Amino acid sequence: SLLALSGVHAQSLDPVRLAQVKEFISQVRHPDQVDMLSAVRGIAPANTEAYVMAVADDPSQGGAVRLRSFGLLGNFNASPVVRAFLESRMENSSLNESYRQMAVTSLVRAFYGTDPIGIENALRRVQNTSSETMRLHASGILENVRRGETKPAGEPQRHRHNGHQRHSR
Repeated sequence: SLLALSGVHAQSLDPVRLAQVKEFISQVRHPDQVDMLSAVRGIAPANTEAYVMAVADDPSQGGAVRLRSFGLLGNFNASPVVRAFLESRMENSSLNESYRQMAVTSLVRAFYGTDPIGIENALRRVQNTSSETMRLHASGILENVRRGETKPAGEPQRHRHNGHQRHSR
């Protein structure tokens, strides 16, 4: 099962590096995805995504830390393990809805470009089986990526200011 798969990853991780990754993600005040990812890769250069998945799945971590970790997973677009992890968390109705929404966002950001049909099917599963909040989130993200937006969650573009930022109007 996918849950067991992520447990295997957690067991094979260096506990010192994992603690450093958790510490770093928890200390960042105004995180920029690119800078955060590069720092985490510096701490855990091998199997970086497994460390990030372990933090995202760690109930002892605060909500902001877990959300940032789910968000970072949107950068691992070559990893079938990350894709399976995000899909399983997105569909897990017992998981906090904020984490599920961030899993949807990261899944789309990482994999829509290479497998739009597969991702649309995954989002349809969420739309058919979830709460209204999750259905609206999945629909909104789907509309955004179909329009060609590369930052489907509405997060600010790096070093660019445009009309898509909510606070700029």
